[in-house]
Amino acid sequence: MEHRTGGYPHKRAQTRRRLLRAGLLVVAERGVLAATVGDVAARAGVAAGTFYNHFPTKDDLVEALVGELLTDIQLGAQGVREAEEDPAGRVVLGLLSLLSRAASEPEFGLALLELAPHCPLRQHLRRLIGATIDEGVSQGRFNVRTDEETTDAALGVALEAVRACGRDPLERASPPRFARLLLGLLGVEDHDADRVVAGAVERGVTQGVGSGPGPGAGSASLGLSSSSSRWAVSG
Repeated sequence: MEHRTGGYPHKRAQTRRRLLRAGLLVVAERGVLAATVGDVAARAGVAAGTFYNHFPTKDDLVEALVGELLTDIQLGAQGVREAEEDPAGRVVLGLLSLLSRAASEPEFGLALLELAPHCPLRQHLRRLIGATIDEGVSQGRFNVRTDEETTDAALGVALEAVRACGRDPLERASPPRFARLLLGLLGVEDHDADRVVAGAVERGVTQGVGSGPGPGAGSASLGLSSSSSRWAVSG
């Protein structure tokens, strides 16, 4: 069993990564409520006592998972903002990137759905979406009210798209449909939505974003490739 004051910081960090990865998988498979410390420890290949050396309770592990997802989302959002100035284009690129990640890493999408109701993660998602909607309205790109109902509706569409793509393999081929639905919700005219989505899909095919499930899904240029590797466990 590892000790809190042990002299192996690298090994300790690797064990923590294994536990986080195992926690993500268990939460994705069983849900937050049904997941147990024993499940996570067994998946990580460590004793339950080792789990408690890193996380005093299951709630502490869940909090750490939420923090990891927040970092992933922040990195992805920053990359999308750097890649696209148009708020409508950012909405589409962000959604296509999210669905591509969820398709190539189903455990990420399932865990996101399980953890989204947790207050810090949901608040961050709402702030991120709300800020983009505000900017789009101020630039005349979106024709909606800038209120909590609009933000929650947009977040609901995005999460439902993740859920649908994870539940039905046939839906994994239709991220552009969800993107058009989201733009329509934001008051973008159909012909403009078609143009924005087509442009984003074309960029995605060349950059590896939204091109469907596969080892290459995700894009370093949009900050998703590097954030995805945060869940990997080496050696």
